[in-house]
Amino acid sequence: MPAPDRFGVMATLDDIEVMARLPVDFLELLVRANDTPAQIDRLLSAFDGEIILHAPELITWHGGTSLLDLAAEEGLRDASVARLQEVADAARDHAVPMVVHPGGVLERAVPPGPLLERLERSLGELDGFFWLENMPRGYHRGHELWIANLMVGAEQMLQVQNLVDGFVLDTAHAYLSREEDGNGALQEMFTMLGDNVRHVHLSDAAYPHQEGLPLGWGEVDLTRVPRGRGLPILLEIQGGHENAGEGFRAALRFIGRKA
Repeated sequence: MPAPDRFGVMATLDDIEVMARLPVDFLELLVRANDTPAQIDRLLSAFDGEIILHAPELITWHGGTSLLDLAAEEGLRDASVARLQEVADAARDHAVPMVVHPGGVLERAVPPGPLLERLERSLGELDGFFWLENMPRGYHRGHELWIANLMVGAEQMLQVQNLVDGFVLDTAHAYLSREEDGNGALQEMFTMLGDNVRHVHLSDAAYPHQEGLPLGWGEVDLTRVPRGRGLPILLEIQGGHENAGEGFRAALRFIGRKA
């Protein structure tokens, strides 16, 4: 029997109470660089509802900020593993999964071999409940476009499937993983990853590098997303949280919910 789809939106510690008023089945808490384990534990202890964690994308590093990177060289890799572990420890008693990015986002394309080896080492060192997310070819780093060197296709993801608890399939990232036929790439990833896909980040996209678009505004064939599997599906709309979740409300209406 098909299981009903579950839809959610992204929130932070600052706006989670506002987002919780939307007609959603879960919230995904984006952990920021300065959010503490104590704050995360208090939120998870008090919140009455389903929460998925999204690992911090940035880390305080050498007096500034850097992308958290599980595939970085030693130093930044060690700090990234330690930061993820303290978040995972804060979530341990609450049995919630955490979405993680693979790292390997650099200003240029590099051979993926050493990066993949360091990612595998990092995942092997971590103790927690982790879902690994796929990446697009180009990664927006502020106003610059950097290169994602890892987890752009299903083949690499399958190489680390035994080191994680499942995968997050981001529809915009999958569409933008190739220079053309993005919908073919999306379908291929769902097919190859199969039941290892535990979570979906749903947004629209358009070439060359636009992602996080409102549903129906881009080129993604949204019918390629499997339905009836009971997957938690995050409506990941860029700026969707603004004006008390106006963009999220539009996405909810698009998928047929009153908002």
